[in-house]
Amino acid sequence: MESKIGQCALCGYNALVMHDGYMVCEECGTINNEDMITSEFHDYEGYQSASQNKWIMNDKKKHLAHFDGKVPDGKKEGLSHIKIYSKLLTFSSDMVERAENMFSLVYKDKEVIHTVMVTKEALASACLFVEGRKFGQVISIKEFSKVTGVKVGPLVKAINFIKKKFCITLPKSTIAEMCVEIAFKNNIAPDVRRAAQEIILLCDRAWLVTGRQPQKIIWAAFYIAVKSNSLDENRKLTQTNFLKNHGLKFNVQDKERLNEILEILKDIGDTIPWASNKNKKDFVYHNLNDILKYSRMALMEKRMKFLKEMENSQNIQNGDGDEHDESTCQKRKLQSGDEENIDIFQPPILKKVRLPVNEDITIPSSINVDCDIEDMGSDIDEELDGYLRSPEEVKQMEIARALIID
Repeated sequence: MESKIGQCALCGYNALVMHDGYMVCEECGTINNEDMITSEFHDYEGYQSASQNKWIMNDKKKHLAHFDGKVPDGKKEGLSHIKIYSKLLTFSSDMVERAENMFSLVYKDKEVIHTVMVTKEALASACLFVEGRKFGQVISIKEFSKVTGVKVGPLVKAINFIKKKFCITLPKSTIAEMCVEIAFKNNIAPDVRRAAQEIILLCDRAWLVTGRQPQKIIWAAFYIAVKSNSLDENRKLTQTNFLKNHGLKFNVQDKERLNEILEILKDIGDTIPWASNKNKKDFVYHNLNDILKYSRMALMEKRMKFLKEMENSQNIQNGDGDEHDESTCQKRKLQSGDEENIDIFQPPILKKVRLPVNEDITIPSSINVDCDIEDMGSDIDEELDGYLRSPEEVKQMEIARALIID
């Protein structure tokens, strides 16, 4: 232990010691022989940039807080962290506000309040990540970690802490999100990733993904996108070599998923009038961009056509026969005069065969024909589906209703 050699001229404590040729006060940090200070002294710039008293007091408070085991609560730093990185991630103001409110509630928790600032930065990032996922933002943890500068380990721990604290269940990762994570991990080019996501979306709508391993589908889509992106350079690139380049082994499932995707894309491409090389083996690779653009338009037209036909069908069920007849929703006359059958999805109850109803049949006295349908009760509302019922059905309904009342 160094012996005290004198009294400090500034703070008055007998705490001066000799250290490397300097007389330094252990209490306030003052260097008494200032003429010996050089730029090599690590606190010299800080000493010059502020007044002597302010520098001493701040330094003293910092060291006292360190010895007392106290650290800043981190609220200001955490909220600033959320605002800065929400702009980089282009999050909406609603998401940012909810993330700030969540952090303001959780930073005082006994498990967090005495932790270091790195943990609180991870907690702020986790609040932003959780709110983003709740609002449907697609971003992987690794990509989020790279943007915010918080390591994956502390970020995952903070996310799990928030989920447990607020009983939050985040939406499960979709195959599109998995595509982003795999692409980010394996340094897949952004244009290849976007094309693969569109391919996967088409396959998802074709019920290809259900019950299958999504990784196989993602890598098959990557292969198609890479080969199509530069067909001349990658003409001889096989799926086996492509997977091998990324440290994966090729198996039969990879080949099956690739053939299924190519078949779907080929069916779409055959409907494009301007597509070239339709009879060639590499037709899909030549026309992938046109297929993806055309498929977006075709799917939208198909959906609009389906919704319109369902609306027409619903109008007929509701009795709007003056404006629409049966041929409107079931068949459509072509310009040549032939009729085109249009399959419209119908719930099973609407497909039930109805017996012809006799117009002279008497209505049971228990049914008030003058009342409004809304006043007839929920049990009758559930049975009404726009069709007249047979006498047997009416009788069964009356018996069932009587049993319930009794």
